[in-house]
Amino acid sequence: MKSISQTTQQMESISKKTSAFFRRYHVGQILRAANAC
Repeated sequence: MKSISQTTQQMESISKKTSAFFRRYHVGQILRAANAC
């Protein structure tokens, strides 16, 4: 089985997109409100 290698640039892109998703949908606030931090 082969694993998919990822470059640093791809990892940074994924990280930025994930952070944008969390900010856009206020995930942190929702988790705090649900006492799930």
